[in-house]
Amino acid sequence: MGQPRTRPTWDCCAKKSRYLLPAHVVESIFKLLPLQDLVRTKALSSFWNSYTQFLLSARFPKAPWLMLPPNRPPTSCRFLNVQDNIEETTSEVFLESHCIGSSQGWLIFLDHSTFSPFLFNPFTNVRIHLPSLTTFYGDEELDFLRRVRYFALRNGAKDPIKHYVQKAILTAEPVGEYSVVMICDFCTAIIFYKNGESCWTELNQRHSYKDVICCQNEIYALDSNNAIHIMSLAAEGRLRESIDHTLKPFLDDCVLSRYIVESEGEILQVINFICCRAHKAKLFQVYKLDSENRRWVEVKSLRDQSLVIGRNHSVSVSTKDMKFCKGNSIYFTNDYWAFVPEANRLPYEYEFGAYTLEDGKISQVFEFDVESLKNEQLLLPCWIVPHSRN
Repeated sequence: MGQPRTRPTWDCCAKKSRYLLPAHVVESIFKLLPLQDLVRTKALSSFWNSYTQFLLSARFPKAPWLMLPPNRPPTSCRFLNVQDNIEETTSEVFLESHCIGSSQGWLIFLDHSTFSPFLFNPFTNVRIHLPSLTTFYGDEELDFLRRVRYFALRNGAKDPIKHYVQKAILTAEPVGEYSVVMICDFCTAIIFYKNGESCWTELNQRHSYKDVICCQNEIYALDSNNAIHIMSLAAEGRLRESIDHTLKPFLDDCVLSRYIVESEGEILQVINFICCRAHKAKLFQVYKLDSENRRWVEVKSLRDQSLVIGRNHSVSVSTKDMKFCKGNSIYFTNDYWAFVPEANRLPYEYEFGAYTLEDGKISQVFEFDVESLKNEQLLLPCWIVPHSRN
């Protein structure tokens, strides 16, 4: 068993140079630094990386952040720090791209002009560019999409590229061996990029996919029939098994949004019943994947866990040491709102709410600025979970 990790001491370095400040002065300064500056300090040297890691572990928010609609005109990338109920910003503006996913403390964007995805870390402003989707679909198909997009925008219709990619995830932090998995082609295909390669590869056969996550080196993809397709990263993403147990939840005058999320080693499916008339969440149900018996089993309680769900990212968080989230609750945004024609949208429909599994009550957590909701750049809200390791 290895020795426990100890905090690097500042005094041992201070003795080597008369220009270094005393340790208590340095720590008091660091406590005043914004998180973004503290993260950047890690990159200065191996000592700074180790020294600041302890400070970051204590200061990094444990609750997810919510990416907010941009200002008008867009001048920054905005986030709601839900734990402290304050707004955080970065200087980056993404006018010709949109967020298609969030994983490992990174955001994943798609560039509209080049059809190239890229990773962005809002805490360090680091970008990592990925191969263009032309490496999978070919130039002809994407040229056709460009023409469709041109005529759609010219006639005031919705931008089709914003629905071409449904979701993208990272299988690990983007250092060393990692992969990016994406639901695209209007939800019918899952494609895969492995770091170091130059192209995208399609996985599994085509279905109408609803969500995808990575857990314990395996990819779980949920289709519209509630079948779960499990693909192994160790086997280059080849299909390991499919579990086809159909759930048929129904509620009058409601449409369903489905999500999958890993919680304490279990794969959960969350079903959001959305009222067709009000375009708002009405009821949630949670099911656990029973792989041995190849079925979904309803979950009545999440205990001290809370689920934060969204079309771009879903995560389970422990509420033991978190002042914001309450246990046995589901925190959600209204993903359905983005697909309602703009003329039919009502500001109150864009909700950030909490659903209590015990009593079925829904409460509003955050009110959005009405004017920002009219922004043409808005698509879907996106969660990001800050990682102190980034």
